[in-house]
Amino acid sequence: MKDSFEGKLSFNIKTYKDFFWMMQENYNDFRANPVSARLAINVAMNAWHFTEWIYHDLKKFRHFSSKYKNLRAFQDYIKNMCSSFDVIQDIATGSKHYFLDRHIPKTASTELKDGDYSREYNRGDYDVSELEIHLDNGQKVLFEDEIRNVIDFWEKYTQDEPAMYKIFGSGLTALKRVSL
Repeated sequence: MKDSFEGKLSFNIKTYKDFFWMMQENYNDFRANPVSARLAINVAMNAWHFTEWIYHDLKKFRHFSSKYKNLRAFQDYIKNMCSSFDVIQDIATGSKHYFLDRHIPKTASTELKDGDYSREYNRGDYDVSELEIHLDNGQKVLFEDEIRNVIDFWEKYTQDEPAMYKIFGSGLTALKRVSL
């Protein structure tokens, strides 16, 4: 039996470590073009589906499997720890399935807001183009903030969670994002 969960339908993305690196590369691509819906959806799907890759790899550890009886329980824990996962889940599943009927979304709509100034200007001081997310409570958030929260969470989680330490051992620092 292998020590880690291994995907069989993802070409050379076989383990959660491979998936983690792919997610980080896709996040860096998004950061280079933060108004691309294609890149935003791609990194949102990676960030949300990483919950599955981590869950299936960690469920072999008794302390993990006793805490999270199933994938949904683990995802609920993750969403409780970082509320940005609610939005990222909505975008990942909403773009994949067209309709959201398996969970109640927090997101009402998304849009590309065209600004008067280029992205080189400070978004706090100038009207720049952004990917906006309109929540069901009327609040507006920005995709780049939400995905940053999720990527930061994954970095912290993969470094601090005791079960992850057992898997990664002293190699944890190797999982740091290449560029922030």
